[in-house]
Amino acid sequence: MTDGAITFTTGVVLATLIAIFFTYIAGIRSVMWTDSLQAIMMIVASTLVAFLVIQGLGGFGALFDTLATEHPQSLTVPGPGLFSFVTFLGLTIPLVLL
Repeated sequence: MTDGAITFTTGVVLATLIAIFFTYIAGIRSVMWTDSLQAIMMIVASTLVAFLVIQGLGGFGALFDTLATEHPQSLTVPGPGLFSFVTFLGLTIPLVLL
């Protein structure tokens, strides 16, 4: 093809490097797409489950009334001074970044 300007070995090595490069790029792209679609499915599914559970309990009012009567400890902050704004950020930011 090149009339001997590029040797067979050089051509094979060059073709191999190009194939590895395109495979790497395509692999990253496919992982990006599958992760994005999985995240969308998880967000939709968890929102739907939360909505169905709250509706099954009769709405937000009934949910909090049930909690207040059956599990009042669920509506209080744990421990004296244990739960601060910094603790809230430390627990919330990792969940947002998922």
